[in-house]
Amino acid sequence: MHKNNHIISFLGIALSLGLVSCDNLKEEDRYEPVRKPTIEKRMLLLEFTGNRCTNCPKGAAALHNIQNDYPGEVIVVGLHPEGGGPNTRPIGDQDFRCAEAQVMFEYYLPSGFPCAVFNGDKNTISTSYGTWSSTAYEIFKEWDENSVSAGMGIIANTNYNPVTREVEVEYSLDIYKNYSNPISILVWVMENDIIGYQLDGDVYVPDYVHNHVLRSSLNGDWGQQLPPLQLSEGATIDGKASIILDESWVAENCEIVIFTFQTDNRFTEQVTTVNLIEE
Repeated sequence: MHKNNHIISFLGIALSLGLVSCDNLKEEDRYEPVRKPTIEKRMLLLEFTGNRCTNCPKGAAALHNIQNDYPGEVIVVGLHPEGGGPNTRPIGDQDFRCAEAQVMFEYYLPSGFPCAVFNGDKNTISTSYGTWSSTAYEIFKEWDENSVSAGMGIIANTNYNPVTREVEVEYSLDIYKNYSNPISILVWVMENDIIGYQLDGDVYVPDYVHNHVLRSSLNGDWGQQLPPLQLSEGATIDGKASIILDESWVAENCEIVIFTFQTDNRFTEQVTTVNLIEE
């Protein structure tokens, strides 16, 4: 089911080594943004975390290992909710909390930090980071054994204005099956490579690297419900969303996360990411 990743990896190596020449490209094609469809079903991992959470670096490492085990197939979003108590309390002027993370916190009600939720399923909520890898394995194994594929694909690109700091995201959903249940879409912006404080055990690390930190939503707390009459095999649904970035966010380090989910139970249908500034 995951063989496409090896093809993509090989292509990436070939490009980096100069094995794929640009000489055969037409001039008008040279600088077009790459738009990659998401075909295989990907995993969305929500991570409830905080910079005063003593075990959260271990949780982050566990999730990083899962992403390494399934390259390109697992997308992690770090949630720093306002209701996280001492775990998410700011350190100086470093405050990663956001209202959208609090919305997720109030819905999933994690019993502790760190905590992971797999594909939006409340039944998978776990604070035992030592078991997260096996949980991911079991989910992918079940998908493979039951030939579970994506019910839709997501194509997205971005347009960023560095003067106004506004980013507009355009997305297109290709529907591969007929849906009878309502489906919604959420568009988030998250930031990587933030250097700041982190409590690791009983030690404050001053130069910890915070990744996939949820910053904001581009289309509301729970996104928008997709038109039910268009959720049929062969249909295409287009949409867009935009946001003006906070001055403290580094645009070059930001990604846009787009995911669809069952409106009633929040189960993830499909997820993808795109760099805020496309190469």
